[in-house]
Amino acid sequence: MNFAYVINEFLRSPKVVGLSRSTRYNLKHALAIAQEELGMLAVEQIRPSAVQKFLDKHEAFPGKQTLLRAALRSLEEWAIVRDYLPFPITTGVKAIKSKREGHRPWTDEQIALAIKHSRPHIARAIMLTVETGQRGSDIVRMEWSHLETFKGVLGINVKQRKTGRKLWIPLSVEFAAELATWERRFPPFLILSPEGCTYSREWLSKEWTLQKAKIAELANEDITFHGLRAAKVIKLRLEKKTDSQIANLVGMSVPMVTRYARQADQRQAAYEAMEKPLDNVVRIKGKT
Repeated sequence: MNFAYVINEFLRSPKVVGLSRSTRYNLKHALAIAQEELGMLAVEQIRPSAVQKFLDKHEAFPGKQTLLRAALRSLEEWAIVRDYLPFPITTGVKAIKSKREGHRPWTDEQIALAIKHSRPHIARAIMLTVETGQRGSDIVRMEWSHLETFKGVLGINVKQRKTGRKLWIPLSVEFAAELATWERRFPPFLILSPEGCTYSREWLSKEWTLQKAKIAELANEDITFHGLRAAKVIKLRLEKKTDSQIANLVGMSVPMVTRYARQADQRQAAYEAMEKPLDNVVRIKGKT
């Protein structure tokens, strides 16, 4: 029995089939790479040394390497108790720690540029993400019927795909007015492609990558849709919302709020540390 057979059986298993679409996509993508490079080996040959050698080939891409290791660990957990593998294959295996500090939050200027220069459906997706702070997998599933007014405030009901958590997210007066100008089409999602097709998170991300490349000021910036989630947290922190309030508004844990807001905390702390913050700085037009 070769390793490719084990991978195929794992991908057909209820464990994988029951995963969210985005998680399943990432898992299949990672294991496709593993299958191409390790698939023809017999299962007895898939030892930690072979897996480490495989990961080392991708050391130039720490994020990708980490994803590959996680996928193989998930497969190992499923396969070893079903006798598809004779022994553990990831024990002691290491991946290079990524130097990336997480998804980079967008600046106000970047958000404004993206909205101004993007195609309408992409601009709307950006505005909706900035307003709600939700993941792309939840943005593409928001429907008009999810809107609900509570005590005179328009909000949107969300059931987070990743956590299963149910939220009601209040919308600002400005965004509610913007939303009123959007055309309602079928399928009844807030965000649809120009052809009226329903987006997946992966499709929306790919469209943003293509769109970003056409915006000169943003083409070389490392900004993703998930970075808008971080931008929302920072915005709320600068509005003096508590971590607990932010956690309720965007549906994340308090420790995660702290992690997302660390850049805003540093900027604010540095500003407040100045003896005369309003007198001793040179202000650049358009910057704060």
